[in-house]
Amino acid sequence: MGSRWALSVVAAAAVLAGSVRGGGLDPGAMMPVPKPKPKPSPAVPAPHKGRIYRHVIGFSFWYPLGWTVKEHDDGLQLIPPKPAATAQGPSELYFITGESVAGDGIQHAGDVRVGQYLDGEIRKLSPTMVRAGQPATVAMAKGQGVLLQWQGRSATGNVMHARAYVAIIRDHGVSLIGLGDPKHVQGRDAELRRMFASFDVGQGTIDRQLVGAWKLKAVSSITNWSVWETAWSRAQAVNEEQSTMALRADGTWRRVTRRHFLAGAGGVWVEDNSEKITEGRWFAGNSQLYFLSKHNAWDDYRYQVVRGNQGIQLRLASGTKGTLWDRVP
Repeated sequence: MGSRWALSVVAAAAVLAGSVRGGGLDPGAMMPVPKPKPKPSPAVPAPHKGRIYRHVIGFSFWYPLGWTVKEHDDGLQLIPPKPAATAQGPSELYFITGESVAGDGIQHAGDVRVGQYLDGEIRKLSPTMVRAGQPATVAMAKGQGVLLQWQGRSATGNVMHARAYVAIIRDHGVSLIGLGDPKHVQGRDAELRRMFASFDVGQGTIDRQLVGAWKLKAVSSITNWSVWETAWSRAQAVNEEQSTMALRADGTWRRVTRRHFLAGAGGVWVEDNSEKITEGRWFAGNSQLYFLSKHNAWDDYRYQVVRGNQGIQLRLASGTKGTLWDRVP
């Protein structure tokens, strides 16, 4: 199982480094609870108010009012109302991870391999974290998942608690993970269960303006012209790559990259003519483009469609690097 939405290591490290001191919410921020008025007949529980989060890849879930969903390049962070914190950092942290399990033969979150994988991921955050108890079944709106829990200590000796609500939905493993002071994390259990119960993976979205064929050409060369070089050290190399990418309306994509590489020194030359074909499914929306290959490799980019004198071009950016694709007429 290879992680797609990785754990938020930087934020989690802040918790595990000792920011959890056991402090609670500010009592002054707590609202007084009015006495309930008498009600005729058995009361019907009021519905929990909230919102629906939908990701362009098709993942969706319900979350309560007051909570915030923050998107990161490597996953989703859930921020509760008035999160507990100390001067050193957060005392509770919640995030969602996900990945494809297609081809792994994993049908249910109770599969022992799921627990073993999460054991390894949690121990990356702190080697002191040890599984506590047995997996417990958790009801969901569609099917059921499991709850796994861990106990450990931070770098300063404070007790730490982690819990993961895990489900396998349509060949995807999805987890809602809470980490921090046991008092705060366990106190959010009811809300976390309601969010987890609503998890679903449906049809993703695509941006119709990206549908079509795109091409990219890149040429690079290097030569050492220093007068101090010998015939062997004065190497020369040139690399040319031409890629054609088809983004289809049915959500599938195919990319063909042809490479011609030539390098030589001292009269000896090496040449490589190769072709690479990759394909899979794509999703796009809100200026984010996602590629999932048939081998479960995942790439994501920020994108922008530009119309100008050069025709229609597609700008793709990942991190600090970007490419410019031309639409094929």
